[in-house]
Amino acid sequence: LHAALGKWIAMSFKFPLAERHVSQIDRVERRIDDMDAAIKNQAAECEQVKSDTLSCMGDLKSELLAEIQRLAAQIQNQALDAKHAELNTWSLTVCNPYYALGSEGSSGHFAFSGNGHLVQDTDFMEKWTG
Repeated sequence: LHAALGKWIAMSFKFPLAERHVSQIDRVERRIDDMDAAIKNQAAECEQVKSDTLSCMGDLKSELLAEIQRLAAQIQNQALDAKHAELNTWSLTVCNPYYALGSEGSSGHFAFSGNGHLVQDTDFMEKWTG
């Protein structure tokens, strides 16, 4: 009876008893393997995060470049609009710079004045040649 009971106990607790006899070196090796697997998983997750971050940064960079180009075009258009506004209000007048209220006549020469600036004087050759 005792032998049969011992055989039954040995068969019933075969797995737990076998686990109990694992050497300490095997346990350390298993822990090292588990740690190694965990480190590899963390490294893979870090690589995925790095890849996602770089992808996001690339998208952000392209969006920023597009926004900079849009703002540069807008500034250029505003500068052109301001220049066109000045040109659209350009006034060209014919004036006689040699005729004053106190004078008795004029020299016959006249000048073009645009927006208050002298554009062309008809006697420039006389002035140039002396």
